[in-house]
Amino acid sequence: MPHLGPHLRPDRTRCASPSPHPSPHPTPRPTPRPTPRRVPFAVPALFAGAVLLVAGTHVAGADPGDGARNGASPCPELARRYAPEIPAGWTLECLSALPPEWSQASGGGDVASATDRRARRIVVLDGQDPEYTEASIAHEIAHAEATTWPSELRADVATALGSRTWAEGGQASPMEVFAESAVRCRGLPTHATFPLVPCEIVEAARRAGGATAPLPVTGTHPTS
Repeated sequence: MPHLGPHLRPDRTRCASPSPHPSPHPTPRPTPRPTPRRVPFAVPALFAGAVLLVAGTHVAGADPGDGARNGASPCPELARRYAPEIPAGWTLECLSALPPEWSQASGGGDVASATDRRARRIVVLDGQDPEYTEASIAHEIAHAEATTWPSELRADVATALGSRTWAEGGQASPMEVFAESAVRCRGLPTHATFPLVPCEIVEAARRAGGATAPLPVTGTHPTS
């Protein structure tokens, strides 16, 4: 069952949809590296015993269509820049539209990006504002990163966020909270209606999943 991701703005969403077709234009990926040693996940002591959800932020006046009006789409260059962060076996594509079956699975909504976890495929739409394009890529890469974790870690993170399951709960599901919070930790714009958690929790989960470096801050928006 596909999950609907966070809204880029009220008429744009990031979502995951199944697709049986191979990726026509995969973004080159680096040679797979050995899997780092995982460490136990524990909610930082400052946040233990409490689920801290705060409102996301939304950049006023930023139009996802600005990139198309101002010239070449920023997506291909951003996809190349983010290629080293894509998990092995995944592809990231910039397309003018989602595959039809993905749009159908998302209910026909106007989506900005999508992830198919079974096909290990990320699609981001061309022609959007650069900041929103980067936020979409970062959100979907966070989803891809979480698929590399053992199921026990996803369950532990869900429990720490006050949920019984990783993927259920719509915008407030641990899966979406983690992905959109990772966007904020990079200093990128997030959607105003989404619950977020502090970067300390995001990074604790990432370290437990094998990450050896924190998320780089590439945007200018607050990270907390």
